[in-house]
Amino acid sequence: NFINTWIRKKSISELLRWTSSDHTLLEIGCGTGQEAIEVSKHVKRIIATDISNKMIEILSLKLKHRRLEDKIIPVKMSAAEIYRVQELLPDLEINGCYSFNGPLNCEPNIKTFAKHLWEILASPGYFICSIRNTVCMSEEISHLLSLQFGKLAPRRHQPIMVSVGGTDIPAFYY
Repeated sequence: NFINTWIRKKSISELLRWTSSDHTLLEIGCGTGQEAIEVSKHVKRIIATDISNKMIEILSLKLKHRRLEDKIIPVKMSAAEIYRVQELLPDLEINGCYSFNGPLNCEPNIKTFAKHLWEILASPGYFICSIRNTVCMSEEISHLLSLQFGKLAPRRHQPIMVSVGGTDIPAFYY
């Protein structure tokens, strides 16, 4: 998908403006690790978290195949559970955190996430994210062109069930 590829490149480019080679980063919602693998070329280490066992399994296989186990640490946890990172890896200083293209939309406890984020980030730390909003022009144009008028503005009805790793979960749009 051209748009998703463009968004991914733009997001990584923005993140890399803030990083340095000695940084340890925390990724929220790593999925199969596409961003983590790319970003790992530029930083010391990444703790890649995801709520899905399957996504963590796939990422672990990729890391083994690419010999990146020392650069990326996969951890199964939700965004609201990030306080556990310090319990699991107490010797790591986390310089920055990022989450791209929707994982935070799937966190029902977004306020808990925000509270814990600032507790675990080293000072000065940074957080870069993108979230999905209530208006998606390409989605609305697509429904309009296919004469699906009943599907216009579907994100205004909260939450919306989305499939993540084969499991339907509620997503919230901001």
